[in-house]
Amino acid sequence: MTLKLLATATLVALPVYSFSQTFDCSAYRNVADNMACKDPVIKQQKATYENMLMQLRRANPEASRAIAQIDHQKKQEVQAQCQDARCVSTWYDSQMAALRDGTWAPKPQPPAQRGPRAVGNEERNSLQAADQSTPQQLRDNPPPPEVSTSTPSTPPKPEPMAVSEEDKAHMADVVTRFWTGKKCADFKGLMTRNSWDALAENLGASDDMICRTYESMHAKVRRVQITRFKAEAKGVEVESEVFLAGGASMSQSDYMEKDNGTWKLGARPPYRPSR
Repeated sequence: MTLKLLATATLVALPVYSFSQTFDCSAYRNVADNMACKDPVIKQQKATYENMLMQLRRANPEASRAIAQIDHQKKQEVQAQCQDARCVSTWYDSQMAALRDGTWAPKPQPPAQRGPRAVGNEERNSLQAADQSTPQQLRDNPPPPEVSTSTPSTPPKPEPMAVSEEDKAHMADVVTRFWTGKKCADFKGLMTRNSWDALAENLGASDDMICRTYESMHAKVRRVQITRFKAEAKGVEVESEVFLAGGASMSQSDYMEKDNGTWKLGARPPYRPSR
């Protein structure tokens, strides 16, 4: 089963920022739901993850039931493994990264290899008789084995692009200004036109709604720390830690590409090398 995510840009679930509790979070027995009820950052991670999962099901309607079963199994695993907010937050980050990379669903298992089949006396006698009926010339001079001329089906992995220290500094500046921007114009101008249009199409949201959502999210951002650059064939993945008001933080991965010679936040390509 091969599952592909429909979105080609960074998916952002429309967040809910009303964190006042009107009920007891202990009513949630599932640890992931319980932590999302208590922690606004995990609540946002959960909303983004569920939005990405919805896009995956839309892109693969024939596998919708299998996707739901895999999601249920994964949530049983996090229930068994996690007892605190940090563990749950890390789990959501890993699941969203797997959805982006296309590794979220398990690969089909190859068919089981069977051992040699026992041959009975009657079948053995038949095989010996067939061999005796083969002309002596062919038995003494069997034809040479056929040589396969097929070419490998897997294309070579593209080489990552060269990235200079100047490029890294420029990208770090763009990512920092994007996440610390407070007005729509602050971050809209830092995204490629294609990625903005793809985001609007995949979320089914208007420009105004996306602007208001970003402004609400970014109002809580206090600073950004770049943690890693990972060059790919046509762009660069920039990982960062975004620190929010109240001491919370979240891990973020943004894809950068050049637009008319300038680094901007772009749409993630459908093919990305494995980590």
